Amino acid sequence: MTTATAYIIDSTPFSRNSKLQPTSFEAQKQFINKLIVASVQQNGVSSASLVQFCQNSSLLTPQTTNRTLLLQQLDNLNISSQINYNEKFVSSKSLTQALNFALLALNQRQRKDSKPIINCMIASPIEFDAKFDKEILKFKKEQIQINFYLVGQYPQNNLEKFKAICETIKGELIVCEKMFPVAENEKEQGFLNADDDDFELQKVLALSQQEYFESQKKKDDKGQDFGGFM
Repeated sequence: MTTATAYIIDSTPFSRNSKLQPTSFEAQKQFINKLIVASVQQNGVSSASLVQFCQNSSLLTPQTTNRTLLLQQLDNLNISSQINYNEKFVSSKSLTQALNFALLALNQRQRKDSKPIINCMIASPIEFDAKFDKEILKFKKEQIQINFYLVGQYPQNNLEKFKAICETIKGELIVCEKMFPVAENEKEQGFLNADDDDFELQKVLALSQQEYFESQKKKDDKGQDFGGFM
């Protein structure tokens, strides 16, 4: 099955938080870079688009099979400025805006037979309002698969909320802070620090392309076709 995937990247100042290099933000970029290289074809089969999630979310690229364009835009993306430095949360309005940009890109895909998927990275604490619950229902109506990745420690405060969202829209929730084991040799090499609250996040970079497609195959065997790389 061919796929059309919209990648939402959390570029809020919260994504800068990490005691290690790369930061949460850079980890997202390297992770998505791997997936684009692995999945986006130059022959017009599978496509992708990029959306920036921040206080003023924006569409970075349309749905395209131009891998070079996608990787250039991803490489040029920086952490966004924060309008109010006293804010401790990101408004769910910004997340709704990012999801709507992703929907816009997917609706403009050239191959309508491609399965539409949104892979949404969340590295920030979010303050949800009642309007978001109504807005998210349209993605279920549009039959768009949404995979939420909770990256690092900040979004753990919204864990139950995202569980409820995914249950409502039949989405997928991936908690990156806890899903990856840490090899002893990686600790010894200094790549990871088990004492760092965000250290599990760095394992996003170590999860290979092969593991993702093996995971997808297992889901297909169970009759759950999520497309893309999961």
